[in-house]
Parts: sequence; structure tokens; C-alpha cells
Amino acid sequence: HPLFVPENTDLSAIHQFIAIDLDDRENGAITYSLVGGGNKFSIDAHSGQLSAAPLDHEEHAAYRLRIQAEDQGSPKKQTICEATVRVLDR
Repeated sequence: HPLFVPENTDLSAIHQFIAIDLDDRENGAITYSLVGGGNKFSIDAHSGQLSAAPLDHEEHAAYRLRIQAEDQGSPKKQTICEATVRVLDR
């Protein structure tokens, strides 16, 4: 399901991504990152909270993001989630 964001709004929180790792202690700690997310979006490495700078519907009506979640095991395991953000026109 896409995420819908109104244009021209400075959003400190769009969505929170959550990955689960059943490893014990620090091996199960997850870090999040954007893969090629550009400069409009950021994700908190520890909480998975996605944020955005103000977006313009006329500039881009939609963005496709790739969020990587990685554990701290050895070797590290990772997965990538794809998300679509649709910018609502005002």
C-alpha cells in the first residue's frame, strides 16, 4: 500500500518501518538506511522513522523508496523493503 503525503508540508514523521530479528542482545539490533533515497527523505537508523522535506506534487507525484534493515550478526543479514510515497496535490 502506498503512503500518502500532502505537498508543501515539512513532515518529521511519515511512517515507521519495523524489522524483527530474533537474535539475542546486540546481534538482534536492527539498523535502517535508505538505498538511493535522494535528499528529500531520511530514515532514523535506530527507530526506522521515515521523514521528508517538503514535497511538490508538480515536481514528483510519487517516489519509490528502498529501505534496508540490517542486523548486527556475523555475518550481517539484511533485507530490503520497497515503499511508494504518493504526493497529494493541494
